[in-house]
Amino acid sequence: SSPLAMNQSELGDRKALRSIATDGKSENEFDIEWGGFLTNHLSHGQWALDTLGAKYELRETYTRLYKERLCIANEDGNKINSVEELLELQGQRRDFLPQKKFFQEEISHHGAGKTISIHLPSLIHGLAGAALHPIIHIAVGILSKKEDVIAEGLAYLNHSYLAPIDTCNTNVTDHDQENIAAASRHRREQVAANAVDAALAKTPSAPLAMSGRFQRAMGGLLSDAKSVHALRDEAHAQIPLDVSSDNAVVDTKTNNTKYTYIDRLFIHILRIYVGTGSNDYFLLHGLHCAFSLQVIFDEYPSLPTKVKMDGSNALKLALVATEWIQGYQAILHDWKEPWERITDSAKQDLSPPLLMEKASKWIEGRIQSLLDEDASVPRNEHVYKCAAMCNISICRMIEERSNADIFNNELECQKTIDLCAAVDLCMSCDFYGRGIGEKPTKAVDISLEH
Repeated sequence: SSPLAMNQSELGDRKALRSIATDGKSENEFDIEWGGFLTNHLSHGQWALDTLGAKYELRETYTRLYKERLCIANEDGNKINSVEELLELQGQRRDFLPQKKFFQEEISHHGAGKTISIHLPSLIHGLAGAALHPIIHIAVGILSKKEDVIAEGLAYLNHSYLAPIDTCNTNVTDHDQENIAAASRHRREQVAANAVDAALAKTPSAPLAMSGRFQRAMGGLLSDAKSVHALRDEAHAQIPLDVSSDNAVVDTKTNNTKYTYIDRLFIHILRIYVGTGSNDYFLLHGLHCAFSLQVIFDEYPSLPTKVKMDGSNALKLALVATEWIQGYQAILHDWKEPWERITDSAKQDLSPPLLMEKASKWIEGRIQSLLDEDASVPRNEHVYKCAAMCNISICRMIEERSNADIFNNELECQKTIDLCAAVDLCMSCDFYGRGIGEKPTKAVDISLEH
């Protein structure tokens, strides 16, 4: 709500929360990571709780407990005076604060939109760094209308930049590659497991030397030409999109429905996250990143098509790499399974628009039950973020249904049910795949945490 619409109680709550969040310190003093390699999610949880309409007690408790783990940003590092100096630090995972100050100054001079349009083309290829968090951080800044958070996200994207190796200048050819698209599921699992084991057995680059298993595996996969070729083949086999010049794809089932490339990637990773049923921590990161890239593209529609395509392609590769790192889990649950439980109606008795209305009310009910839990013991912020993301997504689907034909296809019904199932899944059990809970591989010690 806007400040003009707030009553005095709401204004008092927000002032109190700002005081709790900083505890006498400027929010700008907190580092982007804590505990070695863990992303500072304070702004993520605050945005999600605010979006969900959480009461003051829950927001206060979350903020107070979360800030206790945070570190003060290291003041080391010289002031960055040019883009060239900024790019010298790209992917080095050091001197975060000077990079953040650089982007704060850029936003002060140009505004957030112009700053993103200037710098995103040189950053978007590296979105796989820091477990996909920089793109998520930028989107949180956009959604919460906080330019400092946007500056943090851009700085984090440069700080932890991790792009796939350029395979054009390598000796790997198509003749060296197995036709993954034609291989059996069992064979593809073997290819994935072998690639991840090889990635983790490599000596990591210096910036990733102290990171956890997930990020070391991501760095190893993306730095190996053969692995990048295999990831691209797997991505094409899983997501064979016919992309047109306007960054849209044609739904072959209806021939008249278009989705943006990033829309289809969101639907894909949503199905993977829900279909595996494991509540996998890093598959959820992939889902949040796909949603966040949508937010950025929607907020700044004038971004060049090439930037959107580069971002979508980088995300597609990172999503498949995430699937591999997390054990290439099988899809165990069809999207239609929870239909009657969610809608209280047989499938044939519900039109897609009515399905969305019922799904929206169902998600609202689950959110209310989440907010009614004991406020003294907040959930992991990823639960609140997932619920907020899914609620926003279903509301947008309802708002955009002016052309009813867009929704008369199975893909939109699948997306609707999967959004409900994602809220249910993230609330239902502990996350799988964090630190020592990750699926082990045969050759690598995974004792380090994420």
